[in-house]
Amino acid sequence: MALVSSTMDEFRDAAQFLVWFDAWGVWPSGQRMHVFDKFRLGYGETRSISAAPAHIFVRGEIEDAVSFVTIGVLFLWDCYVLTPQGAEVLFFSHDEWGATTGFAVPHSIAVATQRTPS
Repeated sequence: MALVSSTMDEFRDAAQFLVWFDAWGVWPSGQRMHVFDKFRLGYGETRSISAAPAHIFVRGEIEDAVSFVTIGVLFLWDCYVLTPQGAEVLFFSHDEWGATTGFAVPHSIAVATQRTPS
């Protein structure tokens, strides 16, 4: 998944950024929730994707983030990657296209990126 890796390089020096999954289940034959659940369990996340659709990454965790985004792309989910206040934005669609500009970030995701993690 060289495309994911190369586009995620923009986030390499970000102090923190959010990876948010949406529209999972659009193509159920293209996903394996068991694989994703077990992958997240390795990071200590026991909640379902519907309960916790996003992950915050900090500087130095770019390879982890690339792995999360790669799974989202392979499973044909919508995947947003954003820095706080949306300074850097990346989107991969469940319809197999991606963008860094020219798309609307859903309000719930935009609000979440403006919060400071506690």
